[in-house]
Amino acid sequence: MNPYGQLPAPQYGLLPFTGLLFVCFLLLLVWWVYLSLKHASDVMSVHVIILLVVIFFVLNLGARFIHLAAYNYVGRPLFFLVLISIVLDCSTRTLTRVLTLFVCMG
Repeated sequence: MNPYGQLPAPQYGLLPFTGLLFVCFLLLLVWWVYLSLKHASDVMSVHVIILLVVIFFVLNLGARFIHLAAYNYVGRPLFFLVLISIVLDCSTRTLTRVLTLFVCMG
């Protein structure tokens, strides 16, 4: 146990960084939803996929932050939180690749 919690030293920097990324992506999500609603008549399917990608990024970073915070508090990774974080990370990466293919194909 160190003064900052029970996370190993190389991983402790991930906790505030992940929290900051979560807040940034949450603000991006709010801005994207606002602009999508403002220009609802011009929204195409690629915009909806971008919205899904940003939602998955927010969910992924939220799950990762909760996982790191719980690991810092308990002292060991909790299986359920690790599993949720891995599933959301794989889903986010897959959806990002689908978006890339969708945009490349036109």
